[in-house]
Amino acid sequence: MPFWQGRVSLAAEHLLRQCAPLRLPIDLTRLAIKQGIAQIRFRPMPCDGAIEVVADGFVVHMQSTKEQLVPTSAVDSSALSVRQRFTFAHEISHTFFYDAARQPCKPHPTPRLLEGSCNHGAQRLLLPEHLLAREIGTGRRFDSIEMALDIASAARVSAEVVLQRMDELDQFKETDYAILTFRKQDDGGIVTTGVCINGVFR
Repeated sequence: MPFWQGRVSLAAEHLLRQCAPLRLPIDLTRLAIKQGIAQIRFRPMPCDGAIEVVADGFVVHMQSTKEQLVPTSAVDSSALSVRQRFTFAHEISHTFFYDAARQPCKPHPTPRLLEGSCNHGAQRLLLPEHLLAREIGTGRRFDSIEMALDIASAARVSAEVVLQRMDELDQFKETDYAILTFRKQDDGGIVTTGVCINGVFR
């Protein structure tokens, strides 16, 4: 596993342990408060989310059609859209790259590595391994898009996020299989959005 993904994975696992017990869908509000996120600002913006350091912690900014600043404790994360939930988890992962004084940690990844690592952290926060094991069931294997959709519904995430997370967990996979999801773009092109493969397909 790349260095920065490994670092964020350890931080995510530590945060999940601190907030245990947990169940699906993960209570992101609880995780955010633990990480010092004091407020969430919903507002129109050109990106899905951002994080800001303030005097009493962090403020997460999230894309919305209307402006509203609320205490983090007032947000029901299970009521957020699937996309907003991923954004929220991504911004929580950004807090792993600040020290106790809320200064950027050193060394610090490049912007591209940082964003990729925070996406990785978001998947870990939204889909903890022990809860995936419970959802799949003892002795069963992750082997169909229907199972991906069931897990996505329970966790309030997209099927693509489920596939990306499950692709890391060989112990839950069938021996030789592949599941892929695609999206048709406005220009008619096709892009792969999720991949989970094992065995001869690797």
